[in-house]
Amino acid sequence: MVEILDTIMESFATAIGTMIKWIPAIIAALIILLIGWFAGKLAGKIIGT
Repeated sequence: MVEILDTIMESFATAIGTMIKWIPAIIAALIILLIGWFAGKLAGKIIGT
């Protein structure tokens, strides 16, 4: 029972560690998407008028 709990906690800690590593990449991707969306809207306004 204790061994199973140990394994679960270990994999949980690994998952959290991986998530923390990925947070900056996710934030960067969201920023890039936001900039792209904004640039697209801006270009649409310029081309549209």
